[in-house]
Amino acid sequence: MVEEKSTSTKLDIRLTTHEAICAERWKTTFNQLEGIESRAATRFTRLEGQITRLEAIMIGVAATGLMAGGGLLWSILTMIPQ
Repeated sequence: MVEEKSTSTKLDIRLTTHEAICAERWKTTFNQLEGIESRAATRFTRLEGQITRLEAIMIGVAATGLMAGGGLLWSILTMIPQ
């Protein structure tokens, strides 16, 4: 009976230690996640302005391509003898 009590006490001590270690690990993990989230929020806030600029560039390139294609088509159509 004494041996069982000793074993259960040792098990209780090991389990309590394990719970404390795991609690500290989760605390560290959550703190790191909060830091990552705050850095990501500032990064994505700056990214919005860059996306707007990129969209303007892409629209300009698309418009230039359409105008060049239209000009090329017009040139070809005006070369055909009537």
